[in-house]
Amino acid sequence: MILKVPQRHDGMSPDTDPFEYMMKFIAPALALSLLAGSAVAAPAAPVPGTWLVHGKWGVLAFKVTCRFSELGGRIGGECLDGETSHAAIKGGKRHPIKFAAVKDDRLSWSYRTRWTFYEFDARYTGMVVNGRTMNGQILAMGKTGTFTAVRQ
Repeated sequence: MILKVPQRHDGMSPDTDPFEYMMKFIAPALALSLLAGSAVAAPAAPVPGTWLVHGKWGVLAFKVTCRFSELGGRIGGECLDGETSHAAIKGGKRHPIKFAAVKDDRLSWSYRTRWTFYEFDARYTGMVVNGRTMNGQILAMGKTGTFTAVRQ
């Protein structure tokens, strides 16, 4: 009995390297998926620069100037305390940014700070609008507040 090797209709012989055979079909599909993904993905919000943040957390109203920088695809920087609505709380303290991330038009960042005798992380999450303004929420010590920011 003689077994016949079925004829291929893809232009490749039956003894073609299996990797080469797979790549004939996978490479074009991979290229198309990469092109489709880049066409649909929204650009990340422009963040680097100086932002003047006006916040309200409970009864405390405050200003913070945050300077964001980008190095090697990572966001860092610092925030500098400004005026507050509380006479005993003075501005001028610098807070290195511990965490920052951008996803589409959202920016999240946090820094360690102190209020009276409490030390805690202040966490901000906001939506960047047209690369010029931002608004969002603050989370600190289990309580939420709101903020707006303007690029300087």
